[in-house]
Amino acid sequence: MLNESKYLRSLIETSLDPFVTINPDGKITDVNEATIKATGVSRDKLIGTDFSDYFTDPSKARKGYKTVFEKGLVKDYELTIKHIDGSLMHVLYNATVYRDQNGKVIGVFAAARDVTHILKGILPICANCKKIRSDIGYWEQVEVFIRDHSKVEFSHSVCPDCAEKLYPDFNPYNDK
Repeated sequence: MLNESKYLRSLIETSLDPFVTINPDGKITDVNEATIKATGVSRDKLIGTDFSDYFTDPSKARKGYKTVFEKGLVKDYELTIKHIDGSLMHVLYNATVYRDQNGKVIGVFAAARDVTHILKGILPICANCKKIRSDIGYWEQVEVFIRDHSKVEFSHSVCPDCAEKLYPDFNPYNDK
């Protein structure tokens, strides 16, 4: 039994995705190493704290785990984990209830998939300056937003139309 328990724990710890268990009061009862890395908080300090405290939108996180207790599961529930250094990890949570031997619901098991580098949905962009509003309300240059939310790095160049306007006497695109 002890070897089986160690084996199961090692499987949980080898996951690259953050795993967390939550009791009916919303308190964290266990985490894996990936959760520790995602938050920057040790296991000892995470356990017993409010699950919702580690997200940019605590009320949405709270609503998510309460939905699991009410409906039995959530799929692809979008949240953003806050690391203690200020960095953010955009995740999709899949969560389900787990039960004791008698079938009584005793908690939620949640697994988060890091989708920080996957852009999707509608991006609020300023019609004038083209800055994008982040999910926490800051307006950022397009290049900064895309760099921070994808695996894209930018280099700058000048397109032929702009080269013609900016450098009419020296346009490398002209065949003259």
